[in-house]
Amino acid sequence: MGVGRDSIRSQVARFTVATVLLALVAAAALAFVTTSQRRQTDMIASSVDSIRLTQVVQQQLLRHLRTGDPNARVQLERDIHRNLGFARTHVATTGEARALDTAESSIADYLRAAHAAATPRNLDAGYRAAAQALDSLIDVNVAQAAGARVRARALDRWSNVIGGMVAVAVVASALGTAWGLQRAFEPVEALSDTMARFGAGESRIRADAHGARELKEMAEGFNQMAGSIVARHENHMAFVAGVAHDVRNTLTATALTLGTIPRRFLREPAVGEPLATVRHQLRTLNRLIGDLMDRAAIEADQLVLTFHDHDLRTIVRAAVEPYTSAATLHPIVTHLPDQPVVVHCDAVRIEQVTSNLIANAVKYSPPGSPIEVTLTDGNGGAILTVRDHGVGIAPADQPRIFDRYVRVGPARERVRGVGLGLFGVRRIVEAHGGRIDVDSTPGKGAQFAVQLGTRSTIATP
Repeated sequence: MGVGRDSIRSQVARFTVATVLLALVAAAALAFVTTSQRRQTDMIASSVDSIRLTQVVQQQLLRHLRTGDPNARVQLERDIHRNLGFARTHVATTGEARALDTAESSIADYLRAAHAAATPRNLDAGYRAAAQALDSLIDVNVAQAAGARVRARALDRWSNVIGGMVAVAVVASALGTAWGLQRAFEPVEALSDTMARFGAGESRIRADAHGARELKEMAEGFNQMAGSIVARHENHMAFVAGVAHDVRNTLTATALTLGTIPRRFLREPAVGEPLATVRHQLRTLNRLIGDLMDRAAIEADQLVLTFHDHDLRTIVRAAVEPYTSAATLHPIVTHLPDQPVVVHCDAVRIEQVTSNLIANAVKYSPPGSPIEVTLTDGNGGAILTVRDHGVGIAPADQPRIFDRYVRVGPARERVRGVGLGLFGVRRIVEAHGGRIDVDSTPGKGAQFAVQLGTRSTIATP
């Protein structure tokens, strides 16, 4: 079964079963080696005890031959039989058992001869046969101990090999398990990143439905949800754009109608002044409707850009000019380079970006505080900064201020708006291949920096 068709549970189960089987095999191998080593150790110990007892019997047998004291002989015979019985308990192989049987038989023959012999000289032949049988028993035990030692060393080497193999296998299993789980959960990270980017405004992004069955189902469910949300949002924005378009047509018709009023009536204060106010309000409404239509286009990812080479200084001056009349409330201080700063951009949209940033600075700054607009040109591109000395933005809120419909900070209750400005600014800047950042300290103001790539220098007009 392929990885993409498995469930996470089945993949984890396979890794677990493989690890358990490896552990069982390793445990069985080590148990076998350990048991075998213990057997060889027991055999060596048994052979050593058997050799010690055999040597004791040899000494007792020699003393039995040399003593003429009947009581001493009786005690020595008892000790010989007792030690031979102890030696019987240490028999480990059939060869050792046969050697012990031969030794016991030879000793029995010697003792029978000793009971019947008149002098010890007549016992030399029987003693030598018994002593030789005991030497053979010792040789058998020495050979057994040497063989057990050789086997123990071999088992020790095998235990080292098995231990190394187990260590390698455990490490390989751990790495394989980690790799397998990483492969299994890679789609989780990809899906999380996709969801974050979708929430940040990339409405066209979709999750790649791959990986385990549960993750594929999650990705497919997210894609369906995202498609449904985007479709409803686009329908909503299309409706807003349609309404805005109809309202603009109505405003245009109203302005044209006002233009048909004869000039002689406009000289009358009772008519001219109200009509001037109406024309001003119509222009304001027309601008607001234009902004609404632009924002609807941005929301629907239908923003149309027209790129040409432009001197960014000219764009900044055009954006600043409407605010210079309000210099007594917010002095606008500009810092522009002497040489042209050329960018390949849509001049109207970049002017909107600059104007929007200045308007935000004005809204969130106390009256009389200056607004600083600075343009610099470096190797990394042109950087336009707008700095105010207003309420500032909390560090926790700074990553969210460019999201749609988000307004943060204490000023959101007293400054009117729908929170679309900075979202639109970011989308326009990113559509130009640039980026926008914010640096702010609460209570000390904020600075927005827009970075755009520069083009070759053009002649100063």
